[in-house]
Amino acid sequence: MDIKKMKEWIYDSNIEKRAVSSFWKTFEIYRNESEEEFSKVFGKFNSNELISEIQTISLKLGNWPDCDYNHIAVTIPNFYKNKHVGTYDLLFSLDGQIDDDYFIIF
Repeated sequence: MDIKKMKEWIYDSNIEKRAVSSFWKTFEIYRNESEEEFSKVFGKFNSNELISEIQTISLKLGNWPDCDYNHIAVTIPNFYKNKHVGTYDLLFSLDGQIDDDYFIIF
C-alpha cells in the first residue's frame, strides 16, 4: 500500500479541515438540541477546556471479504477537563464525499 498516495489524497480532498468543521457543527447541534444531557456532561461549559483533535485517519474495508463498503475514517476523541467524554467519527467515501458520522458521548 502506498501511504504517500493516501496522504496526498487526504490533503487533496481537504479531509482534515472538513472533519474538524463537521465535528464542530455536530457538537453545536448536540449542545442546542440536547441541552439537559449536555449540561450533565459539560456542566458550565468552557470551550477552552475541550480538546478535540484528529487522532487517526484510516482506511476501513467494510463487508469483508467482498470489501464493497469502504471508507476513509477520521476519529476525533473529545476530552473535557482532562476526561475522555466522547468520540466523533466521520466516514468519507473513496470519492471524498461525507458518507456518515457518529458522535458518541460517554
